[in-house]
Amino acid sequence: MSEREDVRRQDAWPCAEAAELEIGIDVGRVRVELNESATEVRAEVRHDPHGDSPWEQGLTGILTWLGNASGDAAVDPGAAAVRAAEVRWDAEARRLVIRSTQDLPLRVVPLSVTVWAPAGSRLAVKTGAGDVSVSGRAGWAAIRTGSGTAEVDEITGAGEITTGSGRVELGIVGGDAKLRTGSGGVSVASLNGSTQIKAGSGDVTLGEVHGDLTCKTGSGDVVVADAHAGRFDLTTGSGGLRIGVHAGVAAELDLFSGSGSARSDLDVGGVAPVDSPPLHITGRTGSGDVLVTRAATAGV
Repeated sequence: MSEREDVRRQDAWPCAEAAELEIGIDVGRVRVELNESATEVRAEVRHDPHGDSPWEQGLTGILTWLGNASGDAAVDPGAAAVRAAEVRWDAEARRLVIRSTQDLPLRVVPLSVTVWAPAGSRLAVKTGAGDVSVSGRAGWAAIRTGSGTAEVDEITGAGEITTGSGRVELGIVGGDAKLRTGSGGVSVASLNGSTQIKAGSGDVTLGEVHGDLTCKTGSGDVVVADAHAGRFDLTTGSGGLRIGVHAGVAAELDLFSGSGSARSDLDVGGVAPVDSPPLHITGRTGSGDVLVTRAATAGV
């Protein structure tokens, strides 16, 4: 069998403002790099040699056999999939669309997509199987992957991240967020809007939280390192809950554990406050311990 052809599609368009990025591939990895000083949008689509699947291996064999039988050169499915991918730029709308071909059998060939764009760009990424990573500052982000990790440095607006199986790792989220994973952990450095988190199995680890939070996991620990304000509704079927309350912040607590301890290390006031406290925490676990303490002593 001949060596695979290294085919890369590379394009660039002038763009000094935030762009709209829409990327969808069935199999493969997506990387987006958002730069504060960028003056163009660049895109690269190539075959992902590390993402070979049994489907592609079988496809390679079939195409090689057909080429030999007909006397033509063997067809490289990786090169064919790259050529068949849609790459389209709308200058007026500042919108980039990249999609893998939906024609079988090339849709199962893994691709690697890399996009460079100005910071603040808004992105929608979907992959059936593969990791998604976004470095820099995104305006908003909607990411869905069937199996793979989703990583984003910063989202100034809203974020919606879903993985069937794979971790969700976020830095700062400035707006509302919806995060969901079937199996995999969730880690966020800072949440500043209303947030909903659902995990089938996996730990949820959060840094600073400044808004309402609903978090449910079937099995796994839930840790909030520094709770500032909001209404928290935290539930795990089997796992512990640990919440660190920011220094000087009053909190109203409702804690329960089916088979474990539920306690608070916060000071209890002898007089009811005139105003409602800025933080309300409801914590429930079927089996596991619940602990609320000051942020300085909360382990992550």
